[in-house]
Amino acid sequence: MNIETTIIEELKKLQSGPICQKVRFEVEEIGSFVFSGNEVLASYETRECTLIASLDTFKGLLRGRLNPTLIYMNGELKIKGDVAIAMQLGRYLGNINKN
Repeated sequence: MNIETTIIEELKKLQSGPICQKVRFEVEEIGSFVFSGNEVLASYETRECTLIASLDTFKGLLRGRLNPTLIYMNGELKIKGDVAIAMQLGRYLGNINKN
């Protein structure tokens, strides 16, 4: 499985709710991904909020192993655009069961 497929599979776990439709996930080593309906697509399409982090940081975040607020405060996660959307997504991610 290649890196793009891995991150797409992790993003699909978010279930593309209304929050996710507004977010672009920019993975520093690979590129950007957005939700389009029920799919995750490699795309640089403009969204209301962009989350920028390394692949390892996104993996930890999406698997519920990293605290969204803590990694933002440490500079491991950058946010462009509507911070309120990122906060809503962070609350959701913070409730993911640790695997």
